[in-house]
Amino acid sequence: MLVYGLLLVGNIVFIGPAEELLFRGVIQGRLRESFGPALAIGITSLGFALSHVPSYWIGGSDLFTLGVLFALLGIAAGGLILGTIYERTQNLIVVALIHGLINAVGVGITLVMLL
Repeated sequence: MLVYGLLLVGNIVFIGPAEELLFRGVIQGRLRESFGPALAIGITSLGFALSHVPSYWIGGSDLFTLGVLFALLGIAAGGLILGTIYERTQNLIVVALIHGLINAVGVGITLVMLL
């Protein structure tokens, strides 16, 4: 139970902000300079999804399944949404909080399923 509590808080305070700083703040920002916002969002979203592959691999998932493919497509879609929000607001705090809350909801659902 403590582990899930730490994961809930950690996702909001550390993971969401760290990933958004890297993907939206650094990568998308640099790509925008060279390719414009639309292509920057697309490339960053693809990279964001691919960066989650190791978590499936470490978790023991068969990477060549439709489940993992759809999960990665969902992550890429989330990246498109977060990237668009960032472009419109120019506010990393907003996307970091959204990202952290989405992750925390996933942890919360997992916790409820285990109870």
